[in-house]
Amino acid sequence: MKKSLIFAIIFVVLVIAVSQLRGEDVIEDVTKYKHIKTMEVKNEQGQLSDNVFLLDDTAYWTAWGGIGTHDAQNFWKDLIILKKRGVKNLWVYLNSPGGSAYDGLSFADMIKEANKYFNVTVEATGLVASAAIVILVAGEHRVARSNTIFMVHLGRIMKFFSEETMKDLEAQRRMMNLVAEMYNGVIKERTKLTLKEISAYCEKETWFSAKQAKEWGFIDEIK
Repeated sequence: MKKSLIFAIIFVVLVIAVSQLRGEDVIEDVTKYKHIKTMEVKNEQGQLSDNVFLLDDTAYWTAWGGIGTHDAQNFWKDLIILKKRGVKNLWVYLNSPGGSAYDGLSFADMIKEANKYFNVTVEATGLVASAAIVILVAGEHRVARSNTIFMVHLGRIMKFFSEETMKDLEAQRRMMNLVAEMYNGVIKERTKLTLKEISAYCEKETWFSAKQAKEWGFIDEIK
């Protein structure tokens, strides 16, 4: 019995080797058998993400948690679908500690674009900090719940067991200065603060209330 099994294994290995030498695709030959079933995956067109739901002519988009590439991608896709469906109002609920600076800036750019086609309201609740700040201020109308906490700070680089040269560090410095320039520019454009004031608040990691946010122009209304 054992010898038969060994011979069978050797035979299968030889068949595969010969097939590869001939340039044949063994998998294609196998799938010719009728008893092998294939799986068909349907790709739904125009399907909204789980972040959004519709009520009449208003879309409600939730950004709760860390901001990442997946959130920015979903928002971009949903904007295209909502515009096609003729939605008039877009309400973004924001409760986020921040996340990727790049994705935050991307999200802010898309909020600005959405302002052209929808009546956009961004509502802050819980915590709105770091990369989430630029998403908030980019909205056409910004509101906050009374107990919302806000925070701005300098960008950070997270590294694990990396080896770098002086040129690498210099390139990273230029990159971080560029991110800070973009981040501060978005805030200046939509608040009452100067670039000097924004830079000073970011350098000392500033936490502030909804009342202070309204005074500085981060929001238009406290609910």
